[in-house]
Amino acid sequence: MSVVGAVLVPAAPVLVPELSGQMMPAAEPLEAARAALARLIDSDPEQLVVVAEGDRDAEFDSSAQIGLHRVGGLPGLEGHDAAATAELPLSLAIGAALLGELDWAGPTAYRLLDRSISSAEAVELGRQLDQGESRTGLVLLGSGSARSTEKAPGSLDPNAEQFNRELLSMIEQGDRDTISQLSAEASEAQMSDIRVPLQMLAGVASLGPVVGEVGFADEFKGVYYLCASFLP
Repeated sequence: MSVVGAVLVPAAPVLVPELSGQMMPAAEPLEAARAALARLIDSDPEQLVVVAEGDRDAEFDSSAQIGLHRVGGLPGLEGHDAAATAELPLSLAIGAALLGELDWAGPTAYRLLDRSISSAEAVELGRQLDQGESRTGLVLLGSGSARSTEKAPGSLDPNAEQFNRELLSMIEQGDRDTISQLSAEASEAQMSDIRVPLQMLAGVASLGPVVGEVGFADEFKGVYYLCASFLP
């Protein structure tokens, strides 16, 4: 068995209705994220692995608390152990919340990857995961530049547009070599958290060309959001 599919969605609090209020300002990317995740679940995986960049390496299972009370809501989610001491980092918690909205109840592992790891290390992690015994679906969390407009969290960067354009091209064309060459320095300069999850995907051979079917690609409040499906 191996990886049967993957999706890329933003780790954005505005995609969680309980956090963003009744008006749902990010309705379009939320709809695209839900559609991509639903397609992945429909590919009949035996387990899901949720992956995000972070400041360290860490692994969690379904017993970890979601912990979105840190930003104003969702103190827990059905199926997670309220007595557990481990708490998911915010990015992974958002992934768990999105899956919970779709009633996914299968085994789920959560993997936080240190953003400082090299491209080769990220690719190797994908290769190892692809050699597992279970039919596995990957949920990759990340966004493009967080400096895409003057109202962006990191202020406007004149290189943001080109960074986002090249990122979209990588995903649509599925060029593993180009994805593997995505610069850690450029990603850091753009406050992007997408490099390591994408380069991990580049190590998954069972999907064939990692061509993404893009459901959403645009900036929202200065952050470039991408929702894409990678299915054989």
